[in-house]
Amino acid sequence: IAQRPYGILRILDDQSSFPQATDHTFLQKCHYHHGSNELYSKPKMPLPEFTIKHYAGKVTYQVHKFLDKNYDQVRQDVLELFVNSKVKLVANLFFSYAQLVAQQKTMMGMSSSTKRKYKPPTIASKFQQSLLELVEKMERCNPFFVRCIKPNNKKKPGLFEEDVVGAQMKYSGILETIRIRKEGFPVRIPFKIFIDRYRCLVDLHPDSLPEGMYCVKVLTKLCPVTRDMYCIGATKLFMKESVYQQLESRWERMVQMAVLTLQRYTRGFLIKKRFYALRHKIILIQARCRGFLARQKYSRLRGTIIKFRCLVRIYVNRKRYLKKRQRTS
Repeated sequence: IAQRPYGILRILDDQSSFPQATDHTFLQKCHYHHGSNELYSKPKMPLPEFTIKHYAGKVTYQVHKFLDKNYDQVRQDVLELFVNSKVKLVANLFFSYAQLVAQQKTMMGMSSSTKRKYKPPTIASKFQQSLLELVEKMERCNPFFVRCIKPNNKKKPGLFEEDVVGAQMKYSGILETIRIRKEGFPVRIPFKIFIDRYRCLVDLHPDSLPEGMYCVKVLTKLCPVTRDMYCIGATKLFMKESVYQQLESRWERMVQMAVLTLQRYTRGFLIKKRFYALRHKIILIQARCRGFLARQKYSRLRGTIIKFRCLVRIYVNRKRYLKKRQRTS
């Protein structure tokens, strides 16, 4: 499609450069250069179309207005207006276009006497550039492809058709892969990782060496296994899927119990802390209440004593007064 020099996108760009070129001439060029290719097929009738066999299937393209769509560009003066906009947001949106214009002008070698206008790229050239960038990124990275399975052929949500999903899994080789993995030893764990993960389930010395003998010792203590359920390699322990599932269930139960124990102790600590704080506050309130009641009682008692003392003094003074009065009379 994009290969030099006679790829379909290359032919489309070349035809766009000629004023006399039409969609028919573009189609004839494609038939001429790719008619013998097994991935390219001509129409049986003289129709303005061609078919390409892609990875996903055959796709038929109509060449009507191919050249016009290839030049579906925004006018250059409009783009320059956006680049020179005083609004920073608009200018930043077209910053990449300004860089392309500067690069094009540098390559053309503009002089003081001659000025050549910037030639905007076509849709095909933009597609080729984005395709090359995608290929470069994929070469630099380690891509992972996700295999999708359609739940139904009607494109409806909430509808799961077992026969459709089963056929996809069968013809994509997933079921065969699962069967092969079940017959062999699909789980392969290095000795050190095995010892570190399952040591907590058995009474194993912390300084145990990561060797196959210790791994088998742990495995036999945790699961009822036979010799054909595992195999010892140079650095890894090979196991059946059923044995691995038993180990993981034991490990998950142990982790769950440890989490529950930790939660229990944490909740107990928080409740005790809350209880001690509440008890301290209650004792403080009790002390304040007792002090208030004692002060009230003291005030009443003091008032009563003062009244009693006054009465006693009145009685004593009256008695003295009466004695003095008798003497004087």
